Amino acid sequence: MLERLVKAAELQNAPVEFRFYGSNARWSKEFDVDARSAGIFRGQVPFEDLRIAMREADALILPMGFEERAALVERTSFKTKFLDYLVYQKPILVWGPEYCSAVRVAREFDSAEVCNDPDAGKFLRTILCVANNAERQTALVANARRMYQDRFDPDKIHAGLVRAIRRTVDTYQHTK
Repeated sequence: MLERLVKAAELQNAPVEFRFYGSNARWSKEFDVDARSAGIFRGQVPFEDLRIAMREADALILPMGFEERAALVERTSFKTKFLDYLVYQKPILVWGPEYCSAVRVAREFDSAEVCNDPDAGKFLRTILCVANNAERQTALVANARRMYQDRFDPDKIHAGLVRAIRRTVDTYQHTK
């Protein structure tokens, strides 16, 4: 997906600069060589370097699998990277099928711009629309902050877990 995205941006001379981090890239060997030499793919870097790069980014991309073999995982698991991104207060762009959990949550809170089409050119248009709309960027960041506070704040999650455990213990003690 990311290889197709970079190639689409190059073909259109789009004013977008990509930086990808991580390991186990699943793109062609030719693209891997080109992406590394161009500084697009930075590989696995120390966490502090990654944090600096994230703070310097204009937006963050969360790609989700469109392939049928990925459908079950995309439907049932939530990418924690989405939550990791919230710390940086940047617009988030989710590229994935409508059924994936990240798209559903992004739509519920309007916390990320979504492209649910596997076509790289369409996702590039999504990126450019957000890049050229400061109002939308501000709204996405504010909505993501609200999503975090309402649903994903660790203190709220912990308190809910403690309440559930206490209810379970109370129920068990009353059935004895």
